[in-house]
Amino acid sequence: MEPTSAILRRFYTDVWEHLHYDRIADYFQPDLTGNILIPERAVDPEEVREWMQILDALVRDKEVTFLSSIDDGSWCSAFLKISCVSRATDKPVTAYQQILCRQTDGLLSESYPQFDLLGFF
Repeated sequence: MEPTSAILRRFYTDVWEHLHYDRIADYFQPDLTGNILIPERAVDPEEVREWMQILDALVRDKEVTFLSSIDDGSWCSAFLKISCVSRATDKPVTAYQQILCRQTDGLLSESYPQFDLLGFF
């Protein structure tokens, strides 16, 4: 089994950095309402696409750095640094994200991201 952190790294490179929004659904299990910890927090690829488009309206040149990650079976916990440039000011912006996620059959089946977005303001 491929480590969940490797799938997550691929997702951030492909979608966040290279802007391949047409591939978002390729990283997530199609039915995420089943056996997950918090069904109300199920990942909807369309919501991810909307979030990315909103983010891209505010910043450009996103670079995601994995500061640390821990894999434990199908679960992964990662701490990320997101560096980008404000479209409004052309100044660097940094945000941090902690994410806990799980894979099933090579696709992300649960994702619990937490952002520190204060750096965006």
